[in-house]
Amino acid sequence: MFRSRRAEKAYRACQEALARRDAQEGLRQLELAASLGHPKAMTDIGNLRMESGDAEAARELWRRASEAGAGKASTNLAAEAERRDDMAEAEKWWRRAAEQGEREGALGVGVRSYHRGDLAEAERWLALAAGDGDEEAARHLDVVRGELRAGEAEREEEQGWEQGELTEEALLARLQAGDADLAESLFRQAAMEGDAEAAFNLGLFYQRSGNLAYAEPLWRLAAQRGLTAAVYNMAILHEQRGEQAMADVWLVRAAEAGEFRAQASVGQRLLRDGNHEEAERLLLAAARQGSVAATCSLGSLLAGRGETLSAEKLWEHAARGGDGYAARRVAQLYEDRGDSTEAAHWRAVAEQAGESTTDELGPPALLLARLYPQ
Repeated sequence: MFRSRRAEKAYRACQEALARRDAQEGLRQLELAASLGHPKAMTDIGNLRMESGDAEAARELWRRASEAGAGKASTNLAAEAERRDDMAEAEKWWRRAAEQGEREGALGVGVRSYHRGDLAEAERWLALAAGDGDEEAARHLDVVRGELRAGEAEREEEQGWEQGELTEEALLARLQAGDADLAESLFRQAAMEGDAEAAFNLGLFYQRSGNLAYAEPLWRLAAQRGLTAAVYNMAILHEQRGEQAMADVWLVRAAEAGEFRAQASVGQRLLRDGNHEEAERLLLAAARQGSVAATCSLGSLLAGRGETLSAEKLWEHAARGGDGYAARRVAQLYEDRGDSTEAAHWRAVAEQAGESTTDELGPPALLLARLYPQ
């Protein structure tokens, strides 16, 4: 560390002049201290040279100051190198600053190590800076440690995969995260060999990744192999494209194969068209599998035949499953009877429900068994 008494005296004189607002004398003393090799003075004069546009003079002063032990000069050189996109030079000076005890230097080395992919080195330096109270370093440290944990987990999963121990939950998590390599390795070969479920699952992965163009031929293959879920997905795909005629063809196929959502959809369409016998068959099949939409529509069919009490029970069940239309029909029935309390209750249920349903409530099995004994 620099110990020239003349330089120290000039630097103190600079500070005293600045304290009494004598900027001219302060600058004169600062330049004298810098010329005598004072590290802080050289750093400050370097700052002034950089502000005036003389970058080369600034860098030279900062280099001399850094060699004399001024950590701040080292950080200035690092930051200036980054502005010039000279990252190798920047890291050299960040490291010098860190070794000189500059918290900002430790942060800089940590960040540069992270960008180079050296997470262990990044963690070491960022932990040092964060330990000194640097909030930015603490934020970076959280990111680095998160990636280190993720990397360790991935290595453990890969080891488990090699040993045949990877859990179904871990596989699903990686697929949901968009692991295309895993999806391909799990399903592609089996799909090409005619495995309908493998083709369907790979199609689902592509769908969730936003690539329906890849999903469609896989679902078509699975549908041709008789997988009902794939038949239904083909119907929905065509419907989303606005190709209703093709969607209807696939929906009928799915309904006949026993897919309850397709049965509900086709049954509702047949009901609107007046084909009550066929509509009832499909709606009943879907309701028995728990379709809320089919249960509501079956209630409407029975109501049209004058079987109001049976319709009401079906609507109540559908309303509890989230069907707003069914709740409104129940509310109207109670209102017609003059039961305003129950009517208000079901209107409130309707307001909280939507037109779409969850199909998760389960079928009204006992009621259906009474209405349609097998």
